[in-house]
Amino acid sequence: MDSALLAAEEAEQEAGQDAKALKKAEKNTEKMENVCEKYDIFRTDGEALALWEQYKKYGGADADLVEEALLLAEENPDSFQIQYVAATITSSLTYDGAKHYDQTAEAILRCGELYESENSPSETEWISFAKGMAQMLLDVYHEDDAAGILEELAAAYGDDDVELIELLAQSYERGDRAEEAYALATEYCEEHDDSPYLMYCAAVSALKQGETAESLSYTSMLASYTAACEGDELNDCDIWLFEMLEYFTLNDNAQYTGFQYDVYDELTDEENALIDENPFFRNYLDAVYLAYNSDHADEPEDALELMTEVLNENPALASAWYVCGVIASNSDDDTYTEDAVVYYQRAGELNDQIPAVWYAMAKAYDRLGEYEAGIEACQKALALLPEEDHGNDWYGINIHCSTLLHNLQAAVE
Repeated sequence: MDSALLAAEEAEQEAGQDAKALKKAEKNTEKMENVCEKYDIFRTDGEALALWEQYKKYGGADADLVEEALLLAEENPDSFQIQYVAATITSSLTYDGAKHYDQTAEAILRCGELYESENSPSETEWISFAKGMAQMLLDVYHEDDAAGILEELAAAYGDDDVELIELLAQSYERGDRAEEAYALATEYCEEHDDSPYLMYCAAVSALKQGETAESLSYTSMLASYTAACEGDELNDCDIWLFEMLEYFTLNDNAQYTGFQYDVYDELTDEENALIDENPFFRNYLDAVYLAYNSDHADEPEDALELMTEVLNENPALASAWYVCGVIASNSDDDTYTEDAVVYYQRAGELNDQIPAVWYAMAKAYDRLGEYEAGIEACQKALALLPEEDHGNDWYGINIHCSTLLHNLQAAVE
């Protein structure tokens, strides 16, 4: 194609002052330019398709694929298809200190601009697409860019879309804008009782601002919702509630996790009275505290009795069964280890997407000398985790699980 275009341009030069020949040569050059442009589009779209097929084939992206996708996107800034492929591929790869996040965010933003200008989407189509772009931006820790898109949507189309409000609240909360997240979440929760995520967001945002009573109040609301929850929504509610219970009861001194609030041991009489109004919340909170407090490792029965009450309210809570496993695993009495495995297995049956469950199960199998079962559990945990992304793997389960897997494999050999 390049040679043909060059030949056409040379013919144009050779035509000189011959008007007829020049006109013919110019027309031929224009024709070849159009052909080459179409060929380039076909070629670049083909490259994008090849990258997409590779991404789908291997179920994810590695650093090389991300680099190729971003290079293609930067070379073709006006191609919506290429920007979309690049944005999707590169936003899927997260790890500590990743250098591609800014470039990925640029591809995502270009993709949104091209989609809106080229496709003339309807209001519904644009809102759906823009929310998808915002989620990608959140995946690569560009919370302010995500918030900007979502704020424009809310201003243009109204703020009665609960999914939009949830995404915007998440953008604020994750972007260290706790006050804005709290205001948005509480405004919605005061008028509606159908968004457990916004209950969680209000609770965690209040806690970040040192408003313990408000945080406990919204966590109690979330606890009541979770106790009565079922179906597809349950697993999300379960995880959000359990995270709040960990915030209240843990202090691990690791700055990146956020578990440094020391709330449980400092609760006032008024705050304890607020918790007592919701027995499900009270039992679950006390049990989680006992599960993680080594001073009570010789008293597993008390904590397990509290968890029995919790599970009587909703036996489908995977995190609650996991807590039972933690209580049994941390007991000074080794005879509880087999019970721990049973509890972890039940948690995995209810929700097989919690890495901590499989890692804890692997450790229990290791203690029992059941190394092959431990290997299988490790592999399930690692399949769910990014390699090194403390934003999505606070406790670095991936690295600890990888070490355990290596030791288990050595034991089998």
